[in-house]
Amino acid sequence: MQDNATPFINSFGKRKRLKKRFHEESRLRYRVNDMNSLLDNNYELLIKYIKHHREIQQPRLIELQDYARGDNHTILEYNRVKNKEMADNRLVHNFGDLVATFIQGYIAGKEIIVEYYDEELEEEENATINDFLHEVDRQNNTYQLNRSLIKTIAETGRAYDYVYQNQEDKIRIRKFDVRQTFVIYDNTHAEHSVAAVRYYPKTQFTSEDDNTLIVEMYGNDNYVYLLELKQNELFDEDIDEYAVNQIQITEYLGNELGIGAYETHLSKIDAYDAAQSDTANYMQDISDAILMIKGLMHMPRNSTPEQQIDWLQKMLQSRLMHLKPPTDQDNKPVGDVDAKFLQKSYDSGGAEAFKTRLKDDIHAETGVPNLSDEKFGGVQTGEAVRQKMFGLDQRIIDTMAHFEKSLKRRYELIGYLGVENGSILNFNIDHLDIRFTLNLPKALKEAIEAFNALGGEMSNETILEITNITDNVSQELERLKKEKIDDEGLIQNLAKKQRMTDLAVNSDAEDQTE
Repeated sequence: MQDNATPFINSFGKRKRLKKRFHEESRLRYRVNDMNSLLDNNYELLIKYIKHHREIQQPRLIELQDYARGDNHTILEYNRVKNKEMADNRLVHNFGDLVATFIQGYIAGKEIIVEYYDEELEEEENATINDFLHEVDRQNNTYQLNRSLIKTIAETGRAYDYVYQNQEDKIRIRKFDVRQTFVIYDNTHAEHSVAAVRYYPKTQFTSEDDNTLIVEMYGNDNYVYLLELKQNELFDEDIDEYAVNQIQITEYLGNELGIGAYETHLSKIDAYDAAQSDTANYMQDISDAILMIKGLMHMPRNSTPEQQIDWLQKMLQSRLMHLKPPTDQDNKPVGDVDAKFLQKSYDSGGAEAFKTRLKDDIHAETGVPNLSDEKFGGVQTGEAVRQKMFGLDQRIIDTMAHFEKSLKRRYELIGYLGVENGSILNFNIDHLDIRFTLNLPKALKEAIEAFNALGGEMSNETILEITNITDNVSQELERLKKEKIDDEGLIQNLAKKQRMTDLAVNSDAEDQTE
């Protein structure tokens, strides 16, 4: 039997055995000295990395994504209930998806703004670069791509995308499967990527006889290696040079360690699943409880055991039971009669308190608020909501910093390809500005009240923008302008008519005087 215990020696030299959820190398970052290290001895080191990723890292990624798909492993484990006659409900609670979706909406619910501005360039050239970037974003729907990447980051702690130029010279961005992709870095402090690897089965439905893998390795030598992995040997299929000056696959991390947002809380999710399932099992087992009879059951004479069971079932269905006490040698009644169902005692109050505490701990420690909690909802201000999410905000800042760093690498690849195909003349990543807009209710009422108390003034355009009353601010301003012009014209007409009326009155008065 495999021993999953991890040995550990503390600072006093005492040896411990820890039962960790994942292998200690399941988040390991692969490193080599240079590209040649991966090519030597017929890709010997590369084969080791692929094998390690499949056996050590991929299982963690699969399990974390399963918890975001409602396939929680512990509660679904085979033979959870030992007694086959007892209820075996498996209630799965999808906290993984709840946490990942909340973080996805919080960071990328509103579009991430990407703008380029270089003071040394003419306005027209800056506009051309921005138009180019925005068109690439539009063609690749990067709004949804970024949302997908951030959700995968929340689930597994990492994600990958791939930038390339197709045969029509169109720049394309594609998300790669996190379970089948990894990046290999060098040993310098800068941590430059030496190669990126993507692997997948040659056929969709593999078998033990044919489990060949297709391996794509993008090296920093500007070559992509297309290989086949069979029986722990790599065979060259094709080697082709690519156009950009760096590896086309970018790794996105959610934090420095690459830990998923709910990864360290799986044990509490498992405990909550178990508690709810055990409650459901108890409720079901009550209806299937064993009937205990104390005394003698009145049965037809000379009946067989099968007939007696049938007779008992009929009495239960009719809600009637005929019992008689046992008798002694003189045929006198001895003792009492009783009938009741056998069931385990259950502390419902304690069980519910335990489940509530578990649920509260999951929300508190992940930082994701329980939106169904009466204490959270109601008429609370935006600022009150922000204060409750302070812990999550600190982790979100870290995630955004890592995501921005990787986004700049993506746009550096896009800018390079744009210069190469003549779409733009030059591109410097240092002049790219990336802005996140967190998707959270604003403390608008308090801000406006404080602003007015300080005697502040605000333009109509700003008011329309911050209140979100209209989707098209410029169109609404045009309407206001037109209404103002129409109102001024109406006032002028009324004033003109009034003057004409006054003249007529004065004229009539002069005629009467004469």
